[in-house]
Amino acid sequence: MNGSLTQDDLEAGQLRTLLRATSGVHFRLSADGALMTHLSGRDIDETLTVPIDDWLERFIPPKDRDLVRRTLARGRQERCALDLEHRVLRPDGTLRWLQSWLIPLPGPGGEVLGWIGAARDVTARHEAEVQLAEREERLRLALGVAGLGSWDWDLDSGRVTWSAEHLALLGYVPGQVIPSFEAWAARVHPDDLVAVQARITEARDNGLRYEAEFRVLPGEGATRWCRAQGRFLYDATGRPVRMLGVMQDVTPEKEAEARQRLLLAELQHRVRNTMAVIRSIVRRSAQSATSKDDYATHLEGRLSALTRAQSALTRAPSGNVDLEAILRDEFQAAAMGADRLVLSGPPVRLSARQAETMALVVHELTTNAIKHGAFAIPHGTVAVVWSISDGDPSRVLLRWTETGGRRSGSPRRKGFGTELLERMLPYSLGAQSRLQYRPEGFGCEIELPLSATPD
Repeated sequence: MNGSLTQDDLEAGQLRTLLRATSGVHFRLSADGALMTHLSGRDIDETLTVPIDDWLERFIPPKDRDLVRRTLARGRQERCALDLEHRVLRPDGTLRWLQSWLIPLPGPGGEVLGWIGAARDVTARHEAEVQLAEREERLRLALGVAGLGSWDWDLDSGRVTWSAEHLALLGYVPGQVIPSFEAWAARVHPDDLVAVQARITEARDNGLRYEAEFRVLPGEGATRWCRAQGRFLYDATGRPVRMLGVMQDVTPEKEAEARQRLLLAELQHRVRNTMAVIRSIVRRSAQSATSKDDYATHLEGRLSALTRAQSALTRAPSGNVDLEAILRDEFQAAAMGADRLVLSGPPVRLSARQAETMALVVHELTTNAIKHGAFAIPHGTVAVVWSISDGDPSRVLLRWTETGGRRSGSPRRKGFGTELLERMLPYSLGAQSRLQYRPEGFGCEIELPLSATPD
């Protein structure tokens, strides 16, 4: 009967109604994918009413066409359903991301006669994934710049994820181990492991922030210090299910702290020694002084010499002072011109204690030369020559020789300077001294061991 609907027409209409009720776009493709028939949906072009053979050029961007062609070819060869994501060009010129599914229509022999397809817009999801990937990359770069390694521990499955930095901090190379709690514990110093595990347990059981510092034994590398911080995540019942955290190499910081403690201990020791030297100077200056003015003058000069030695020590990064620098500082303080001095010898580094004592020695010798020796007359000169002798320990031999000055004779009484040379030098530095009272001028020889002297 004309105008009546066949069963096929009814089923086709019902199918279109069902497709329209679902989201996305629905289409049919020929077996080779060349011809597309739009069935429903508005994500491509709702005005299409007839099959088209240029759909690939009209709707698929050039960069995605090879992917679509290869996927269709694989589906025909394997006679399987297909699932792929690709971009599509909308009629308004915008690009969107689609996820497409294709189901083959099999022929009598199993060959593919065509395809029924569906696609939905996944642009929002794809953009969110891109943004997430970008954030993760920025985070990875930030962690790398900061030297931080990160971990993610799933407590239910035991699965652990480490960043590349975390792997390196533990001294592992990629592929060497499967990240795990046990692999981490194997690298923690045995003396630190129990305490660190206790901190992890405390943080997990009490909902606290996990913080710990411990030593890591990275296989063949040197022991390093690491600082770890993390937190546990809990489910709705309060059960811990996950732990996230970061770890950082703080070895330079720990080494700096150790150096600071060492320097502080050295400074305290040096201050005690210096105070002892000052008390000795004050006491012995008082014993040898002939008057208050004599006491004040000599005490000020000796303390100034000690101060110059301390200043030189402060300027020296190694904590050692050059012997020639001590000599020149003292001569400069006494305003002695270079034409009245001869200084000659190799570089000699003195420890703090040696520098303090030798500064006092040079000061006493200079003061004596000004009052009674070569510097007391206009044309007198002083030559200071030193050398280093081989041996264990090596020793420096210093000769102080005055010429052109007053006739030298043995003093009637021994003052601070004589006591310093004859008694304090041997006692404090293990040195030997010989005083020479000659007609042509005073002389002095000092033999000082250069082995490390306790400061």
